[in-house]
Amino acid sequence: MRQIFLACDADLILSIPLYDTWPADKLIWHYHPQALFSVRPAHHSLISNALARLGPPCMRLLRWRVATSVLPCTTAIAKRVSSFSMSCSICSHIGETDTHAVLECPLASQVWQGCGIDSSLWASAFHTLADCLDNARKSLDKDHFGDFLAIMWER
Repeated sequence: MRQIFLACDADLILSIPLYDTWPADKLIWHYHPQALFSVRPAHHSLISNALARLGPPCMRLLRWRVATSVLPCTTAIAKRVSSFSMSCSICSHIGETDTHAVLECPLASQVWQGCGIDSSLWASAFHTLADCLDNARKSLDKDHFGDFLAIMWER
């Protein structure tokens, strides 16, 4: 000990009492009632942790729809249905995108103003709805981000 450490450090380390009455270490698995490891609880633990990171199903669905550009806005529908009007059914804005429908439409703005969520999360000029969601995810804790998405979902 004294060859590796400075004398003052070696003295402190050597002064730590050693107890021979402590129980021996043993491996336990807290996901099993008898503290035994098995693959099934380990698998369920990994899956539930992964799902918790993704959020509730409606949030995952919204994120998937935003990421794959399949929110049912008029421009997305017009890509699949010929001669479908691309204007917003609420304000007649030409080319209703997901960003317009959820953030820019006058009705959407009224909903956001009345919901009590900080306008910096929704009123900025985001290029895409995904940018808005990413900004909100970074700015809000998990519970408030869920509230933010719930308001978006109800539009």
